[in-house]
Amino acid sequence: MTAPESADATLIGRFGSLFRRDNRVMKITTHHVGEIRAEKSVQVAETGVIAGDVYAGELIVAGLVVGTVVAQELVVVRGGQIWGDVFAVRCRVET
Repeated sequence: MTAPESADATLIGRFGSLFRRDNRVMKITTHHVGEIRAEKSVQVAETGVIAGDVYAGELIVAGLVVGTVVAQELVVVRGGQIWGDVFAVRCRVET
């Protein structure tokens, strides 16, 4: 499950150098090092890698997260990986 591209998205590109801010969606498309805190949705694309803790209302992982995940809703799609502790109210893993 890949989220559709939207003008309402925040894109974080190579090492956090490309930003487009919005309150709805933060999409990680390459590498990001450091903690992410978002009230709404964080999406890690298939090519995305986060090295750090993620705190989000919703987290959709198609890439890789290395760190602690705290989310109201977590979706790990086929091929997505989380290397760390997971704390979620709702969790779905697609196979």
